[in-house]
Amino acid sequence: ELWLKPERQAGKLQYIGGMWGPAEEKYDSWVVYISPQDSLTFQINGQNERLGNLDDTRLSIPFSSYYNSWNHFAFVADGTTGWIYIYVNAYPVDSARNQFYPYKTFKQINNPDLSPQIGSTNALSNDLSLHRTYKGLMDEIRIWGRTFNANDFICMKDKSMSGSEKDLFVYYRCNDSSYIYTLCD
Repeated sequence: ELWLKPERQAGKLQYIGGMWGPAEEKYDSWVVYISPQDSLTFQINGQNERLGNLDDTRLSIPFSSYYNSWNHFAFVADGTTGWIYIYVNAYPVDSARNQFYPYKTFKQINNPDLSPQIGSTNALSNDLSLHRTYKGLMDEIRIWGRTFNANDFICMKDKSMSGSEKDLFVYYRCNDSSYIYTLCD
């Protein structure tokens, strides 16, 4: 989950975050991006590389109304039911499930040189004319090891965390100092 204030990048696939690439399928686990057609996409790669995108679970929503304004986005994957969800400002916007290959768990990437990316991806080099890093502002970036629902997001989206909450794996407050930092790829 995170707060975003994105700038539009016409005709570009703009990565918000994930564990994706650089090689097609082999190092793909999960990704969130804004497509060249202005859709926000949450995609989880299936476990079987030989199936290509067939075993992926993918969800896209229209995004053009979210440029240049702050909004809270949450991406939830429920391994018990196989459903994935996108929440905007704490409300569920859409959900999806791959009926033939339902999501159960994130694909583990066994490469110590690759790590999850925020505002970028390991797949940038796949197509430099199309792929680009995120352009805009981010705040309160959190990656959790559990699922949440709309009521949870309503209660916590406007709060800073202590950083020691149960199942909170990654937390960037983005406001810990009066200095301004630029994160580099």
